[in-house]
Amino acid sequence: MRPFKLIASVLAVFSLTLIAFSSRSLAQENTPEPQIQLTQEEKDFIREHPVIHLGVDPTFVPYEFIDTDGQYEGIAADYIALICEKTGLQMEVQKGLTWTEAYERAVNGQLDVLPCVGQTAERERYFLFSDAYYEFQRAVFTNENTKEIMSFEDLSGRTVAVQMNSSHHSYMMQFTDIKLSLYPTVEAALRAVSNGTEIAFVGNFATSSYLAKSMGISNLKYFPIQPSPDDQSQSLHFAVRKDWPELVSIINKALASITKQQRTEINNNWIDVEGAVDFSYVLRIIGIAGLTLLAVVLVSYFWIIRLRKEVAKRKKAQEELMVAKEEAVSANQVKSLFLAR
Repeated sequence: MRPFKLIASVLAVFSLTLIAFSSRSLAQENTPEPQIQLTQEEKDFIREHPVIHLGVDPTFVPYEFIDTDGQYEGIAADYIALICEKTGLQMEVQKGLTWTEAYERAVNGQLDVLPCVGQTAERERYFLFSDAYYEFQRAVFTNENTKEIMSFEDLSGRTVAVQMNSSHHSYMMQFTDIKLSLYPTVEAALRAVSNGTEIAFVGNFATSSYLAKSMGISNLKYFPIQPSPDDQSQSLHFAVRKDWPELVSIINKALASITKQQRTEINNNWIDVEGAVDFSYVLRIIGIAGLTLLAVVLVSYFWIIRLRKEVAKRKKAQEELMVAKEEAVSANQVKSLFLAR
């Protein structure tokens, strides 16, 4: 019975862990949120616009992306959830679009908001911008065999790959001595640098590093682009259609009410250090799977012991039967000899 006691102990610990985690989550959900004070104009805007349509980048990991189940995930998605909870806004993602398609539709007024973009002078022609809510690192990626590109100044007079309609595209347009080679996706640009078609690529460090690893590209190196003190181009903002200043005001009030603890939790949920995706959720799943596997192993071990004992008993019984049979044969032989005499 000892294996059953061990299994029971493991399951009890596992149950207590789940209860503690659930209790902590419930306590966080029940924590009172700061109240958002809205003007009458802002309240009217929310009532008159029941749904805000969002255009997103489906591969901007870990900031925003569409996962394998078709769900909108990432840092921006977590901020949007808080904003909707605090304001009563309802925001819906227009799925099935590439980033280029989503951006063009937003420029044409077919989508209302781009929730995860950098602010540039080029984009200010089309959008109003919220306050910044997250910082990212822009970097230059080159082939590891490239020796002549060691700093941003080395890009002068050269052609550099960027993703079309990205903040990096707008950022690089201010450097007139650098020619741009436009790609529809980050993946395509990274492949071009990897195979030598392009000499360098400018993009988001965390996203580009993640995509390069997921594609098995291992021959790239990078260096960060350090912004000037007054450069705000490495911050993430909500880009809102020009005729909706009320929405910008509402979003800013909601962002201001998000606590430092909530921001830290969102950051830790996706990134532990700049550019490194946080795998804590994956580790929790592995832990649960490990406990389940342990339980299976223990149960299997128990039945193996039982089977071995059963086999041993049968073997012993068979041996005893053979001995008895031999004794019976011997007795019959003695009986036959006795009768013969």
